[in-house]
Amino acid sequence: MTGPVSATPATLRVRVAGRSDLPGVLAMLAAAGLPGDGLDDAWRVWVADLAGRACGAVAVERYAAADAPGGAVFLLRSLVVVPELRGGGLGRRLVETALAEADTAATGMPAVVGLLTETAHGYFDRFGFAAVDREALPSQMAGSVELTGACPATARACLRGR
Repeated sequence: MTGPVSATPATLRVRVAGRSDLPGVLAMLAAAGLPGDGLDDAWRVWVADLAGRACGAVAVERYAAADAPGGAVFLLRSLVVVPELRGGGLGRRLVETALAEADTAATGMPAVVGLLTETAHGYFDRFGFAAVDREALPSQMAGSVELTGACPATARACLRGR
C-alpha cells in the first residue's frame, strides 16, 4: 500500500462501543503498543466502524469535580486507528466525537479534558490541548489507571479547557 486508505462517510460510522467491542479495541491498543488497563471502567468508548469492522477507537474517563463546567472533568485516552487507515482523518473524527460528548456533559461549555501521550506529541494541539506538567492535571484524575501506572512517567500531559 502506498498511502492511507480513505473510508467514505457512507461506509464509516463512529458509534458508542458495546461490551462485545471491547476485546477488539483492546487488541488494537495492544498492537499499537498502547495501554488498555482500565478501559472497561471508562465513562464512554467509541469505535470507528467500517463495514462492520472496528478500525479505530477512543475512550473518555469522567470524574466528578464541583469546580468544573457540568461538575466533571474528563480524561481522553486510548485513541487508536488501525495502521492502514492512519492519516486519513479517522483519529480526528474520533477525538472530535469524544470532545463533543464531553462538552455536552459539561452543559455545553468547553469541558476540562486532560490526556497523557508518549507517541502523539503535537497531535492534540489542534483540538485546543496544551502541554502541562502532570501535576497541573485536575486532582480528580489522580486515581485513573492511566496516571497510576498504565502510562509511564515520561508520558506528556496535556490539558484543554482551563
